[in-house]
Amino acid sequence: MFQAMANLASLPFPVAVCIETDRAGYLRTVGSVREAAEVLTSSWPHDKRGPNFKMAAEACVDALAGNGRADAAAVQWAFKLAAREAGIFVREGRCW
Repeated sequence: MFQAMANLASLPFPVAVCIETDRAGYLRTVGSVREAAEVLTSSWPHDKRGPNFKMAAEACVDALAGNGRADAAAVQWAFKLAAREAGIFVREGRCW
């Protein structure tokens, strides 16, 4: 039962995305709303937190709250926009 709740709480993306981390040349697969929220809050460059960053962060909160304003696909879309806005390499699919 707890495993099913954990899977639901992470809200998997339809397709994972691959981003470059703050260490040049290092890539990270982001496959869920929870992982996107973690990246946005813990490792996103502070000087690259523009309007699309804010939109992605708010979408994460909405999706995790389950209030119906955002789902995993919307978060994935917003996360990719925020990465592009910040000049962070991003593509659909796992990194390896």
